[in-house]
Amino acid sequence: MLIPGDRRYLYVLRRARASGARTLLSVTDATLTFTSACGLDSSSVGIRQLAPALVFDQTDASNTSAAVRVFADMVQQYKPDVVLCCTNFVGGSAVLHNLRDRDLHAKLYVTSGLITDSRFASDATLRSSGIVDVSTWAPFGSSVSNALTLDFTCRTLSPFGCLNGFVFDTLYTARFNTSASLENAAVFGALEVFTQSVVAAGSLELEAVLAAVTGHRFTTALGEVQFGYTMHMGTTDPVMRQLVDGRVEYVSPPEYATANLLYPVPTWALQRCQQSAACGSHGACNNEGGCECSFGWVGSSCQHAVGHPLLALAGLLVLAALAGLGRYLHTARRSRLELMEAARRAKEREAMEEVSRRVHVRTLSYASHELANPLFAIMATSEELTRATMSSHRAATYILRASHQMERVLQDMALSCMVDSDLSDETLHALPMEYTPTSILAVFRDVRHRMQHLHSLQMVMNFTGSIPERVLLDGLRLHQLLA
Repeated sequence: MLIPGDRRYLYVLRRARASGARTLLSVTDATLTFTSACGLDSSSVGIRQLAPALVFDQTDASNTSAAVRVFADMVQQYKPDVVLCCTNFVGGSAVLHNLRDRDLHAKLYVTSGLITDSRFASDATLRSSGIVDVSTWAPFGSSVSNALTLDFTCRTLSPFGCLNGFVFDTLYTARFNTSASLENAAVFGALEVFTQSVVAAGSLELEAVLAAVTGHRFTTALGEVQFGYTMHMGTTDPVMRQLVDGRVEYVSPPEYATANLLYPVPTWALQRCQQSAACGSHGACNNEGGCECSFGWVGSSCQHAVGHPLLALAGLLVLAALAGLGRYLHTARRSRLELMEAARRAKEREAMEEVSRRVHVRTLSYASHELANPLFAIMATSEELTRATMSSHRAATYILRASHQMERVLQDMALSCMVDSDLSDETLHALPMEYTPTSILAVFRDVRHRMQHLHSLQMVMNFTGSIPERVLLDGLRLHQLLA
């Protein structure tokens, strides 16, 4: 094999990652060839492996059946983007058929040597599955006539000549009436390299042959190849075949590609729908296995015509008109509600303004009436003092009382405006409270200071440490009420 198995799979996964794949589940045969190929580091290409690869022994049929069921359970649980089968034809076919029977879908299935196996030709159920089959060989190359001209030097160097894949497959088919397999090409390619190296070395000495092997590039049935001291490499990308609509398309190497990589592949339900032609000629299958009908056709299989296309178009226009009318009515109703709400708010503002005006008028009337009495007392006392008919102590007492009475009236006016209207009209309301952080201790100290002239009243304050420094309340109103 010109390219190690894990490198081939990583190449496929890199292509899948570019198409949108992010997660992977793999199953492998217990043989060393497959386990080493499947022991790849998919994270190096940006794809996360959801669980370790499931390893099973294909020599035991019961073990194979159990492993296939377990792997299907893993696919159902993890729902990977890519399913990688590092198995031979029997194992890979069993895994894919079990996933299909249980309708467990991934976005890409990768196998090795499945499509090129002669037994796959009789398996019609997977012909549209989108399987990507990776290998190191395909009958690529120039035609026979060009190859004979181009490879004349190789034919003189080796009795086998430098036959490319296309020429080798043509000669093999003519001789055995069947296409060459990877195993046939690998054996013939190794023989090509060996014979050409011996001829180039001029002897069978091991060192001379090894020097010829490492010093030349060889055109073989497997493609162009060059050998190093510890490994070999191919100069072309791995061969990727993909099943697309029942056809085998080459998606790699790029110089021989016949189609782009299909990702994601059709679901099993979509494949069954397409294979049974369930939607007829008037619809297309969807991923759920249902039908997307063409214009003018309805039904689960798109078998019923709506009628004349013009009638259907007219029906659609009527539906569109009804939808437009519904939107218009909805908009009109919303506009009417908005106008009603605006009118209600305007009436509320007018009512509040009227209440404010009445409070203002009645408060002034109340104040003028209450201020008149102490004012008359002060005026009368002043006249008595002018006529010297009243002692100064008595006059001062009257004036002080009248002044206190006026002060109380002014405080009542403030309370009437800020605390409560104190009027019988139920339409009058108190002004809104204004909550601010207030020191209760400071308010009481100020009130006590203002009451010092009242010798007959003593105010004792006893505050504990549990009272907070400031409380959220209307400090101005509290001060007015206490004073």
